[in-house]
Amino acid sequence: MLENYSPETQSALKKLGADVGQRIAVQKGEERWEGLLMPKSAGDSNCIVLKLDSGYNVGVAFDNSVKIEKLKEATHTAGKKKKPKPKFDSNKPTIVIL
Repeated sequence: MLENYSPETQSALKKLGADVGQRIAVQKGEERWEGLLMPKSAGDSNCIVLKLDSGYNVGVAFDNSVKIEKLKEATHTAGKKKKPKPKFDSNKPTIVIL
């Protein structure tokens, strides 16, 4: 899911084993951002997009001075969530829906 990132950015992320949805830290100079790696849909392909804990997205221009650190495995999955199966209670009466 890193296909819209530049080849240089993809290479750096793959070297760490980082993929979309994983928590990473990006440091550029004195600034450091931590968040979930987001898929790239538009804009500069040489920019790493993170979803911060505050809910905001931030893009960091990737170059040789950028340090990336993988913090956690992915905890979010893209797509639909599984719906919980309803619990059956045999003590309740049967109903018909018309």
